[in-house]
Amino acid sequence: MRVLLVHASYRFRGGEDVAFESEARLLEAAGHTVRTLRFDSADLARNPVAAAVRTVSNPDAAARVGQAAGEFGAEVVHFHNTFPVVSPAACRAAKSAGAAVVQTLHNYRLACVNALLFRSGRVCTDCVGRNPWPGAWRRCYRGSLGASSAAALMLSYHRRKGTWRRDVDLYLAVSGFVRSVALATGLPEDRVRVKPNFLSPDPGLGAPLREGVALVGRLSPEKGILTVLDAWTRRPELPPLVVAGDGPCRDAVESAASAGRVRFLGPVPREQALRLVGECQASLQPSLCPDAMPMALVEAYAKGTPVVASNVESLAALVHRGRTGETFVAGDPVDLADTVLRVTRGDDWPAMSGAARGEYERLYSEEPARRMLEEAYAWAIANRQP
Repeated sequence: MRVLLVHASYRFRGGEDVAFESEARLLEAAGHTVRTLRFDSADLARNPVAAAVRTVSNPDAAARVGQAAGEFGAEVVHFHNTFPVVSPAACRAAKSAGAAVVQTLHNYRLACVNALLFRSGRVCTDCVGRNPWPGAWRRCYRGSLGASSAAALMLSYHRRKGTWRRDVDLYLAVSGFVRSVALATGLPEDRVRVKPNFLSPDPGLGAPLREGVALVGRLSPEKGILTVLDAWTRRPELPPLVVAGDGPCRDAVESAASAGRVRFLGPVPREQALRLVGECQASLQPSLCPDAMPMALVEAYAKGTPVVASNVESLAALVHRGRTGETFVAGDPVDLADTVLRVTRGDDWPAMSGAARGEYERLYSEEPARRMLEEAYAWAIANRQP
């Protein structure tokens, strides 16, 4: 199969960039002919008006996609991210070149101006399936009226034009929750299927003897780091906590580390993060916002490390309580502390570790990822929209 993968990289490297690169390697290893086409969000016009226009429809990017698909003879053009520099107009260009079009839904971009379903410290679904303009007036995207209006205009324009229904043959949602949000926006049920992120190569099980709890990720209020620090300040009997990452709450983590409650590593390479998670009894996913499909959760399962996650709907669906981990009330440091102690001191920790590893092998490893991609591409080609 000839597959063109298209992705607009974010200003700061993240999970979507990793997923894009991982799927390219996976497909090549499986014998498919793959080309990648990258766009850099830094290339977006500095003029705010021009940038807003290109967010809605970028003819230059569409022309690049169409030309690349035609010259390559792509059977499938698979988009990971088109926001803001590519624009959804590139989907029509790919289809005009004769390819089936697949779009991964890494977040809630088709439903929400900031793609997070999070506003003013709480989960927000006010715009899901509705007019997106309240998200502009509230400055939901980067706190900017202009940037939020550009995102709202992009959503409104392409909904009215029918881009989402006409120009994309199949959507791949990274989780069941992401799929449910996509369906709430009006996408056809038979054209949205779940294909989660995966981790390759397999890092193998963690250490047989473990100590402590790990938190790896972005250190920002919506990710729940302040709830974690509050829990460890209140409860001296909690196991050692190791934090790796960076973000706007770094000073708070460093302050907790200076008080001796936390070991802070700062940002670390992925290999080191994996070793850390494999040396700990549990991995934290304390987010206040509905994270779509955190790679840190996949990495924990791969190392056989149970996950303690907040009970926001997206995460609760990924953690099987009492089997692969436990959930706590989002934002509640007392319940978080109690849950951590229950997991790390319980006699069923070995069974939880085995179940977490089994979940990785069943859903998040290389073989199921390859199978799901190949089945998705074959379906998109057979059911290509005109």
